[in-house]
Amino acid sequence: MKIVVAVDSFKGSLSSLDAGGAVRDGILRAFPDAEVEVCPLADGGEGTAEALTLGMGGSMRTAAVTGPLGEQREARYGVLRDGRTAVMEMAEAAGITLLGRDRLNPMRATTCGVGEMILDAVRGGCRRFIIGIGGSATNDGGAGMLQALGFGLLDAEGRAQMTMCRRCFGNAASGSPVMCGIRSAGHGARAPCSDRRRARTRRRSGGWTVCLPDLRL
Repeated sequence: MKIVVAVDSFKGSLSSLDAGGAVRDGILRAFPDAEVEVCPLADGGEGTAEALTLGMGGSMRTAAVTGPLGEQREARYGVLRDGRTAVMEMAEAAGITLLGRDRLNPMRATTCGVGEMILDAVRGGCRRFIIGIGGSATNDGGAGMLQALGFGLLDAEGRAQMTMCRRCFGNAASGSPVMCGIRSAGHGARAPCSDRRRARTRRRSGGWTVCLPDLRL
């Protein structure tokens, strides 16, 4: 008997591989002679980077990044066999599962760590990025990520806007397909998710002016 196990992650509990491994163990207890293949599965949130990277023969790397509320943490992302394509997920650096329910605060949470992950991969030679944007605890419209990559943000009066993220890079990479579980254009995906992240008000990215850094690679 041949069985394929493809299970998505259990948010905040088990990764896709862990869940699949548990199912495999149960099958083998009932059918010791079965051939069981565990295939990791993800929808853009937790486990996306691992599922895609391992499924495409890549390897995982670790980077020190800023967490959603400014704490330092280790984030994992994948690099495919070409050495130039990185596979990432926002959930690793700015994920909702990184915070307890009593700490959810989308008006303070930052995507800075996502930019720092990208920075780490760029320094390692990557120039193409596949990024899953599910499972985020943030609602900053990517402001922290942009500032980590050296972009400046100005309000309508031309005043610099800062998140808790430090500006640390003057070169940005290009070519980044985005994966998400909500059909929406641009910042529109923020509205249906804001209640889950306990947002009482919404910041509009439409009021920002983005100052581009030097884009030479």
